[in-house]
Amino acid sequence: MSELEYVILSEGNNLHDRALQIFSETGIKPRIKLEISQLATSYHLARANFAASFISDRMISEGEEALCFYRIESPLTERLFYAVLPRREYTSKAVRAFIDIFAAVLHQRG
Repeated sequence: MSELEYVILSEGNNLHDRALQIFSETGIKPRIKLEISQLATSYHLARANFAASFISDRMISEGEEALCFYRIESPLTERLFYAVLPRREYTSKAVRAFIDIFAAVLHQRG
């Protein structure tokens, strides 16, 4: 992986910081070709063979043949999400249902 050029997200993005930490963990000095602000753009640039990129596994669709994917075994690849709701205001049933479904899907994916 040290031979590859990379597209990474811009500074200030959580994935930018985690990618640099992963490189540091593995002793790789990354060859960063471009920094961009959107994860979807990073994915499409990788599909166009512009450079390698870090993307979310949720962006991978079955039958994807244009790319090679590698799962990185590092605690840095995991994120914790919070749903923040106002304490004293009404929360609709639809919002509560969305949060329940979101939590169930995340729990299933483990």
